[in-house]
Parts: sequence; structure tokens; C-alpha cells
Amino acid sequence: MSTRTARLAIFVLGLCCVGWGFSFPAMQISAAAVDRVVFHGVSLTIEARLALRGGFNAWRFGIAGLICAALSLGGKYRREELLGGTLVGVFFGL
Repeated sequence: MSTRTARLAIFVLGLCCVGWGFSFPAMQISAAAVDRVVFHGVSLTIEARLALRGGFNAWRFGIAGLICAALSLGGKYRREELLGGTLVGVFFGL
């Protein structure tokens, strides 16, 4: 591996870590905004709020999965890699 390739890989990995770390506060802020706007004045149990936040998170991961699927259609991945990634994603999703 060339030095340039290694530096690029480290840079991209760093960007992924920053994006992943940013997603935690962004999710909290967006979930609170949904609670405030959609359920303004509505009294819900904590279970109902958690279920709605879970659905919100499911949409977020579903969209991310579709984006990843679209990016993997270029033929750069073998069938085994796609199957393994899909199984890991389903396992973590459950």
C-alpha cells in the first residue's frame, strides 16, 4: 500500500468516526424536536414515546441502508461480502 493510499484511508476513517460521533447528539436533538412539534400538548406514556423514537430511528437506519445498497451496486463487492454485510446489518437491527 502506498503512503498516499494509507493517508487517504486514515482520513476517510477519521471522517466516518466524526460522522458517527455526531449522529448521537443529532439524534437526540431531532427526536426532541419531533416530540415538541408533533406531540405538542399531547400526553403520552414513556413507552409510547420510546416506541415512536424507535420508529424514527428505524426510518433513519432504513434510509442509510438504502444509500449503502445503492452505493454497492457498482459491482465492487463480491456476493459473499454483500451477504455478510446484510446479515450483520439485520442482526444489529434486530
